[in-house]
Amino acid sequence: MGNRFLIMPFAFVLTMCSSTKEYQVQDFQNNFQKVYYERWVSGQEMGGSGINFHVELHKPMANNSKLEKVCFLNKEAQFKAVDALHYIAVLKEKETDIIMHESPEKEFGNTVPALDLKLDKNQAKIFVIKNNRKYSFILDNIKEMQMIAYPSKNKSRN
Repeated sequence: MGNRFLIMPFAFVLTMCSSTKEYQVQDFQNNFQKVYYERWVSGQEMGGSGINFHVELHKPMANNSKLEKVCFLNKEAQFKAVDALHYIAVLKEKETDIIMHESPEKEFGNTVPALDLKLDKNQAKIFVIKNNRKYSFILDNIKEMQMIAYPSKNKSRN
């Protein structure tokens, strides 16, 4: 009987922490006005390509909160503020040369593959920080906007 009285307050504290965390995540999600991405390609040779992931907010984030990073299409990038209501994360495509060889020693320089979060192609995992605590949640139905094709630089004819 004495153990039951010890367990009940502990269970109450766990329930309170869980609901507080859920409220924090819901508070972040409710502030998201528009979330979308656009693919881009550079107009220059070896310029690369990637994805601009945008988050537009209803109101500025509190001083004790910040958007940290996004995981989307097996890539990860940090958010940067465009202004108080618009954040962007640039997910660059990486061209990597993988060495395949029968001898494992020859494959030493290969990098580990990107994240494998098991997200659908229209889902993103958003990471936020509030009061130095990290939270994450998954957003569904991320919309794709028209691709940006940056123009190539004209060569001078002198």
